[in-house]
Amino acid sequence: MITEHIKNLNSSYETVALPEDTGEKRYQYRMAATGRLKSILDTSIRYIDGRAYLYYDITSLQSVGHLFAKRKVNREWIRRLFKDIRSMKEELEAYLLGIDNVYFAPDEIYRNLGDNSFVFMYVPYLEEDNRFGELMDYIIEKADYEDEKLVECVYRIYESYEEYGRVYLEGQIFEDIKALECEDTGITETEREPEESAPASIEEENVYEESYFKPADHKKRKGLLSIFEKRAEKERRKREMYKQRLKLEMEGLAVAETPVYKETEEEEAENYEEEDEYYGRTVFIPETEQVRERGLFSEDDRLIAKLKDKDVTIGKSREDAEILLQDTSVSRIHARIVYEDGEYYIEDMNSTNGTFKNNLRLKPYEKRRLMPEDEIRLGNLVLIYR
Repeated sequence: MITEHIKNLNSSYETVALPEDTGEKRYQYRMAATGRLKSILDTSIRYIDGRAYLYYDITSLQSVGHLFAKRKVNREWIRRLFKDIRSMKEELEAYLLGIDNVYFAPDEIYRNLGDNSFVFMYVPYLEEDNRFGELMDYIIEKADYEDEKLVECVYRIYESYEEYGRVYLEGQIFEDIKALECEDTGITETEREPEESAPASIEEENVYEESYFKPADHKKRKGLLSIFEKRAEKERRKREMYKQRLKLEMEGLAVAETPVYKETEEEEAENYEEEDEYYGRTVFIPETEQVRERGLFSEDDRLIAKLKDKDVTIGKSREDAEILLQDTSVSRIHARIVYEDGEYYIEDMNSTNGTFKNNLRLKPYEKRRLMPEDEIRLGNLVLIYR
């Protein structure tokens, strides 16, 4: 399914080209366009040069795939996602529609940042796979590895869906996700301190044990969990390496460690001079002139933010943006600076008032490479990339 993002006046849309014979009066097309289904994107059929397109209104919404491109998701996020999937499923069934027509690719699931609800894309008479397996892969990749209960629950769900497919998605998956529920204390998972986490109740334990797993699956589950643990350990090592590198950079000193090799006596004698030069020593690399750091500047040449070889989000939401711009014309999550292969790019994040590079408006989620002295306009604010 080929989609495209477009901007029309003050609205944003994701479009899908339809076959020539749409039969727009058929039941699923009519129901999708009524606006009665609150859990799916507002949908309309439009004709351009004789070709029919589905127009999905994504104004003021954020694509999950883009929003969490560089972020992890916690148990509260996953619980809310499946809660909204269940509500959407029940709403569709009330109108004799099915979940098989919902497209679950992460880039096509949207989130309303106002109430944090999820909104889904319903595709009438969808003939291809609905990509739910891709959503499960995404959750496994993005899940918080340090939450052991979350890890096990996610893998249980993943394996059950792999084995039972649509049957599992019809009901049991929503029972298994209850294993992530905690005591009703009025706070979210992100606010709960680790030592205050409530132990699983007997009912929750039964939810685990009564899932579709058979005893023969334990070995397979253990293998998957082992992979997940290795991923978590890799993430921890990466964080430690980053901290060490940052400390060295702050001290203005780069250090390279060479490994120590154990050789036989013959090899040691034969390669003595080379070993003395290269092995078993710490080599200090002389400090060199650093490349000028890139940054965003105001029109009067004030530094707004330094760019440090990583992605940063720009907006007015204190929870979601690293670069805060407190202006009513700026969206909660307005744009993103993307760092790829040594270059910086500006990407519009489906902002209400648009992102402009040198007066050329970007489409929602479009990226354009930045060059020194490029002008970036976000709503009424203008920034200069230098």
